[in-house]
Amino acid sequence: MAIQTERGQLRVLPGGAELDWPYAKGHLACNEAIHHEALIASTFEESLARGYIEEEASVHAIMACAMHPHLLWRGGPAAHRAAFPRLSLPADRESQHSFPRLLRPSPGVYPVVDSLALLDQLLEAGAGIIQLRIKDIAAADQETAVRSACRVAEQVPNCQLFINDHWQAALHHGAHGIHLGQEDLLAADLSAIAQQGIRLGLSSHSYWEVARALWIAPSYLACGPIFPTRAKAMNWIPQGLENLRYWVAVSDVPVVAIAGIHAGNLMQIAQTGAAAAAVIQAVVSMPDPARAYRDLQATWLRASASSSPLPSSWDQAPPAGWPARPTLSPTHS
Repeated sequence: MAIQTERGQLRVLPGGAELDWPYAKGHLACNEAIHHEALIASTFEESLARGYIEEEASVHAIMACAMHPHLLWRGGPAAHRAAFPRLSLPADRESQHSFPRLLRPSPGVYPVVDSLALLDQLLEAGAGIIQLRIKDIAAADQETAVRSACRVAEQVPNCQLFINDHWQAALHHGAHGIHLGQEDLLAADLSAIAQQGIRLGLSSHSYWEVARALWIAPSYLACGPIFPTRAKAMNWIPQGLENLRYWVAVSDVPVVAIAGIHAGNLMQIAQTGAAAAAVIQAVVSMPDPARAYRDLQATWLRASASSSPLPSSWDQAPPAGWPARPTLSPTHS
């Protein structure tokens, strides 16, 4: 069976479904799919009617098969986590990678900086995880910056330094971790990263990107944008706390919240069960970035100590809006 629209198609095959949409190509695994073609078709149509695009509707349709006879729109976190499918990369269906876990599974505030000076300041302030994100830099300068950052981090015990995007330089200089956007996955050598024992952080913004990330099994999954942000132009719909709770519930790797996070909403982020919150302006634009980091981390620790896990009642009566709301408007698809 095939479901087709002007944007592409989903083909049901033994073992799952092949997706061929602009943003999602690959295999969604589900042994039950071939036996539930009518359920796949009806769930796909209902998902589109609810405002999701085809890529998300495809994940919903395969999830519905795995949850059968549970209803997708009423099942709670435990059912969704068990049923959430994995989306392989095109032509890489059988590959499996193993990335190391984070040294601290819930590190808290995760500063993202664009200079070695800020990196040094925040490591001195006690940052347990930090990311160097330098854009629009010449190759020679990129190599120098990554080498210098890795040397600085080597002097800090248990420092978890992630290099954004520049994975070749990070590999060459033995970085602790690499952070990639999903647009970088086809170019990056995931096998080399895994074989060298380097941790991998992966950005994800939607059902299909989370499905792909969970197939890769990174060291952490960065989900967002949670709130509107000026750090990066994007078409994604700000997801809010409810979507963040959903990604935390279905993910089997630590979830990092990204975008628009500051002192005024950090406590709410910590109370969702997220492992960390990536921050940029809330630290780097402050007069004293080191003090700003320490204050935010103290807020995170207080909130984490007072938070409780997802209510068990969600398995029977999940909150309004469950599962996650649409993440990309059909007008941008």
